[in-house]
Amino acid sequence: MGIPVNIVVPNQPDIKVFYASGAVKVTAFGLIGDDCITFKLVRETSDSPRFTRSGCFASVPTENEIQYATDYMVGTCKPSMYEGRNTIIIPRGGSYLPVINGSDSDGGLTIQVELVDGETFTDAEIGIEPCGCPCKDTTWTWTGGLRCSLGKTNVEREEESNCGNTRWVIDHAVVWTATGETRCKNHVIENKETNDCGDTRWTTTTEVCGYSPSVPFVIEVFDGCCGGNQVGYMYHPDEPRDPSATVAVEDCDGVVWGYIYPTVATGRTLPVGGCGETPIGYAVNQSTTAPSFAQCGGDIIVNVPKTTVENTVNVEPTPIEVIVPEPPRSVLSVGWSGDNLLLTYSDGSNQTISTPVC
Repeated sequence: MGIPVNIVVPNQPDIKVFYASGAVKVTAFGLIGDDCITFKLVRETSDSPRFTRSGCFASVPTENEIQYATDYMVGTCKPSMYEGRNTIIIPRGGSYLPVINGSDSDGGLTIQVELVDGETFTDAEIGIEPCGCPCKDTTWTWTGGLRCSLGKTNVEREEESNCGNTRWVIDHAVVWTATGETRCKNHVIENKETNDCGDTRWTTTTEVCGYSPSVPFVIEVFDGCCGGNQVGYMYHPDEPRDPSATVAVEDCDGVVWGYIYPTVATGRTLPVGGCGETPIGYAVNQSTTAPSFAQCGGDIIVNVPKTTVENTVNVEPTPIEVIVPEPPRSVLSVGWSGDNLLLTYSDGSNQTISTPVC
């Protein structure tokens, strides 16, 4: 038994009002999505057309009756039906107008009303626990909150819905940024990086480090107009060296003294010639492990201590060729040769110096 009430227009009530003299069970068919049905109490007039069936009747309300209809309330709550609760009990008689909110059903709803026995019903049965139509999360707004995911692979943002619910969603993948700090580890330059989560890590590069050539030698440099001697450095054959220092420095007898670089680069710009004139490679400009040079008068004195290089490998001094300038001459006596001064040097040579005529 029951009276079908068809709602044919979304967001609008059917033109039928149902009346019951006592408690009735109301069931809605076709509720989906955001569909939610509440009720209005209608004060009917005597001239309202009625359609009676099994103790209930339906009527067509006038515009005035619809205008002055009030919300059906139990306490402070509107009893409601929705997809998860399609049946409620209205415990007292009256004329009720069903109202649908939402339009997911597209008007394909049917309401069935049946008389029931009893006077006492639970809050869930009368449609007030939980109270009201359920809110559907349709829009989400960022709250400003950010956090790192459990595995720290993504940065998540907090969002709040139109219903006040919150959720965490992926905002972007964790980004690593170089801090500018570097270190030398196992002869490789490493860069320090930090990410959105405040974590740090060291990443390796292809740039080598920590190598210092320990063998000094004098290089005669000529740039086309001027010349001079400079001290360069090469790797001893038995010490750890940069893998790119591949050019062997040999004397004319084929004895290897050390290794230099095949190409010029920052910090290794001194060309090294072989037995001919063509450079065979480039020596390092400075060293932290090589013996020191000291200038003493006209001589270059080589201080050759026992040297400790990286990894505590002791490298014994290697014989090196040092270009030593001619020692200065000393004047033994001063005399005259005519109007000119005559200087006699310690090496037996003489020199005349003309004097100005006053």
